[in-house]
Amino acid sequence: MKKYIIKIKDLEIPYCIKNYKTSKSIKIYFKEDILTITKSSYVSIKDAEIFLHKNEDEIYNFYKKVSQEKEYKKTMWEDGQKILY
Repeated sequence: MKKYIIKIKDLEIPYCIKNYKTSKSIKIYFKEDILTITKSSYVSIKDAEIFLHKNEDEIYNFYKKVSQEKEYKKTMWEDGQKILY
């Protein structure tokens, strides 16, 4: 699995592309701060990258949201806040 980097606005987002024979569509999701793209083996890497560039704004917004949530969770535990349940 080769990792690539895409630059969107001020962020450099690492991503990887995975092939699955049973996949029928291109899927994009974040796993451990890495953008993962799954595709069918019949779709070329170039087509997947074109799809990635078409959806740059949505990926940028979602990456910012994911990173902010992750930072919030870190600070919540470092500050010693209590969770009541």
